[in-house]
Amino acid sequence: MEDLFKREQQVYTEALAHMQETENGIPCDAEKFKRLAREYGQLLKQFRKITKISDKSARKLILHEIQLRSQTVRDALTGLYNRRFLDDGLDACLKELSETKEMISVLMIDVDHFKGYNDAYGHGNGDECLKSIADVLEGSLRTGDGFAARYGGEEFTVVLPRTNQSGAQIVANRLLERVQKLAISHGKSSVADVVTISIGFTSGVADGKRSAAEYTRRADEALYLSKRNGRNRCTYLTLEEEEK
Repeated sequence: MEDLFKREQQVYTEALAHMQETENGIPCDAEKFKRLAREYGQLLKQFRKITKISDKSARKLILHEIQLRSQTVRDALTGLYNRRFLDDGLDACLKELSETKEMISVLMIDVDHFKGYNDAYGHGNGDECLKSIADVLEGSLRTGDGFAARYGGEEFTVVLPRTNQSGAQIVANRLLERVQKLAISHGKSSVADVVTISIGFTSGVADGKRSAAEYTRRADEALYLSKRNGRNRCTYLTLEEEEK
């Protein structure tokens, strides 16, 4: 690269010197100008090539960094956010919403009788089942309405900022319906002949007093009630009941 800059300066200097000679009455050497012009053109092509390579390398580095960052916050199987992002993301949402005292809802979701499904159909089909459910979760959220994450195993979490109980209930009902409509056969379920989910959720005003863990714990308690009462349903518990 340094040699290119050096040669470019030499060609430029030589061209200027020849122009000065022409101004001083020395006849113009057309062939010399042609040679200098050709060489300068070749130098420009090399500069452009190097610039493209540099730009391409920079793009590759940026894409690689994005991929690395994605791997740290995305679940490898489902593509949803992972538990690490959930903890940080929910905490960030609560802090942001606490400034204006806005509502937030958290849903905990569990695939009904998933162990039985894995045992009957194999872990490969189990993975495909989880990916299909993850697609439903993500596809059921409008842009800006929150995010879905894989909590662990066959459990998922949906965070809905600026959403009250009735809004979260609508989302929960939508998820129940859409998962059942996937019509994934489940001969080992006591709930239905297809894969279903159970949901527990809670809602509250972000006031800076409750941690992210309190929201997920309360939603998990509601999920437990859904499973105890027959599965394939959603249950709501207020945050306040936890303090009684």
